[in-house]
Formats: sequence, C-alpha cells, structure tokens
Amino acid sequence: MSLNINLKNRGFDLPTIANSVKSGITKSDGTNLNYTDVAIALWNSGYSIDARKLADLLWDQSADQKQIGQAMKYLGLSLETIADSVKRGITNTDGTGLNDIDVAIALWNSGHSFNARKLADLLWDEGAKPLHRGLFT
Repeated sequence: MSLNINLKNRGFDLPTIANSVKSGITKSDGTNLNYTDVAIALWNSGYSIDARKLADLLWDQSADQKQIGQAMKYLGLSLETIADSVKRGITNTDGTGLNDIDVAIALWNSGHSFNARKLADLLWDEGAKPLHRGLFT
C-alpha cells in the first residue's frame, strides 16, 4: 500500500497529506520531496480531487506558478486544464485568486510545447483582455 493511501485510510485530509509529503519526508541526501512528488501523492491519494483543488493544495504548500504547471503537466493534464486550475482554483490567504500573468507563468514553464499564439489563446479563454498591441492584462 502506498504512503498516500495509507494516510487517507488513517483519516488524514488532503492538506495534511500534502504537508506530510512535502515537509515530512527527508531523502537520504537530506532534501525533501519536490512538488511533483506532492502532486502525485495527492492525485493518487484515494480522495476525489480535481485539478483546481490540486493546484490550490500545491500553492498552499508554497509551490510557485512554474512548479504547479510542471507538476500538473507531469500528471498528464492539458494546457487548458492547467490554465483553468491556476486561474480559478488557487486562492490566496486574503481570498483573492491569481492573475493572468500567474497563469502565463504556469503555462509557459509547464513543459508543454506550444507557441506564443497558443499562450495568447489560452489566456483569452481564461478571461484576459487585450490591452493594446497584442498585450494582455
């Protein structure tokens, strides 16, 4: 039985599993696991979890936009799903969400292969508006 399922079966919730995997496990070289490891543990925890919740849990563990994009791509999630999850899934402690620049950072650094036209299309789909000369707000 994997660690993440074992933690779920012992009654631990998703935030506790995320924290335990990120900060509680120390590898033999003295480092902790990375955010992709946390994403894998959460995704395969046995809990019903969607991509928005996954992004928010990673953010709460101090993953940045780039790390969230990379972890979600590793799990096989599409650019559209990453964009939606970063824009609509992540909530800061003050209740605000992330902005279009945060979405662009997550997408561009996810490891998916795409060009600037696709990035503009994805941002448009997430509600970004043209400012001028092809720039987005």
